[in-house]
Amino acid sequence: MLQYSDKTVDVAEKKSVRKEQRVKPSISAAIGRAAAAVGMDESAFIVSAAYEKAIAIEKAQFTSVLEQSYFDQFAKAINADGKPVKGLVNAAKRTRGILRDE
Repeated sequence: MLQYSDKTVDVAEKKSVRKEQRVKPSISAAIGRAAAAVGMDESAFIVSAAYEKAIAIEKAQFTSVLEQSYFDQFAKAINADGKPVKGLVNAAKRTRGILRDE
């Protein structure tokens, strides 16, 4: 039996939202075979696989990876002294007293 674990078991929430989909028969059959191969019921398999993919997509959206040489150039650029931009300086002056950190 292939090893696959339910990725949702550590999510400590009550199952309260219902999702329904229509699928093509061949896709349903493939899902059924895969779920059986790893010893999971189809519903748990579908939710776990979808959740795993969702986490991977979110991670990819918020992760930037640079080769070391590019990272070194990037780090040098963001750590260099900047030059004031007149429009931004004026905008910052106009917001004094309006915006505050809490």
